[in-house]
Amino acid sequence: MVVLGVVCLAGAGVLAWLGTLGTLQLTRSGATVNVVYQERIFGVYPIAGDRIDGILAVESVPTRTSTRSNSPNQMVFVTPSGPVNRGLSQQRFARSYVAIDTFIRDPSRSELVVRTTYDLWETMRFWAGQLGLLFLAAVGLFALSLGIKALLPPDPNAGIGPV
Repeated sequence: MVVLGVVCLAGAGVLAWLGTLGTLQLTRSGATVNVVYQERIFGVYPIAGDRIDGILAVESVPTRTSTRSNSPNQMVFVTPSGPVNRGLSQQRFARSYVAIDTFIRDPSRSELVVRTTYDLWETMRFWAGQLGLLFLAAVGLFALSLGIKALLPPDPNAGIGPV
């Protein structure tokens, strides 16, 4: 039971980590754009961040390996040193490609903030992860308490005393 409890609590921790909410902040700096990623566990505690400076454009690059593939296009930022793809933290915002591209092309706008909660799929993924986290944490704590209780010697005074 102790092992089951530890495994459930570890699974809850993984769900918490994978169920983060992200924010992408784009700010104009002259002719280029700077991007700051921020990921927050439970939407509150910052856990990861990244920055890309000097973005000139954004592209939607196909990743299909065959004609029958359903792989979505990937969003890639173009900088003077070449294309930049930061992986999952960047691709979570690929559905906002049009808004990001419009911002980069419009020099009159100075800032754009995109959150993963703007996308219904990401919001559902977050809440499903949080519900799974609560379930695994409850099962893990219950199994851990039963396992620890089974490892302790029985109480010699149990059942003795005034009735």
